[in-house]
Amino acid sequence: MLLGLIILIVVAWVNIANAGNGSRTPVSVTSRSGSSTPTPTATGLSTAIASPASSSAAAPCDPRKIAVTPLVDANSFEAGQLPKFQIGITNTSKEACTYNVGTSQMSMTVTSGNETYWSSVDCQAESSDTMAVLTPGKLEVSAPFEWSREYSSPDTCSGTREAVPAGGASYYLNVQVGTAKSANGFQFLLY
Repeated sequence: MLLGLIILIVVAWVNIANAGNGSRTPVSVTSRSGSSTPTPTATGLSTAIASPASSSAAAPCDPRKIAVTPLVDANSFEAGQLPKFQIGITNTSKEACTYNVGTSQMSMTVTSGNETYWSSVDCQAESSDTMAVLTPGKLEVSAPFEWSREYSSPDTCSGTREAVPAGGASYYLNVQVGTAKSANGFQFLLY
């Protein structure tokens, strides 16, 4: 059953589609700011979670005690290289608790300046709820999602998608699971 749940979550993330929207110009930077992000070791959120929630499982998590972290597989990407995004989730409380880590609750956005260039929810084909027990202090990591470096918008899910600007443009990945949002975006450069 757990294997089936893992496959369902991976398939749901793979089915997230990108779509095009209007042309915008990203912010360029000459220096990087922010701290390093932990390297994910799990291949999927379900794989990393020790056990799915059951009726006798721990109490629901307080969303204020859930830390959500954007993870990107590199700091910069040459032309033709596609970034891989993941979401890190950590229960910062002292007790195990249950939290919905399903794709119905996850979102990723790519921004530059005040503009949003891409969102995982714009053309998400299907989603699911997955209640899981989160162990205190353990970083759980979602399955990787490969971004096509294209704009998205809900109204062009089946159309041609325009590539986002590159040439050293700076972007940020921000993530959310339920009401828990990343405090800081992960900065990366596209060439």
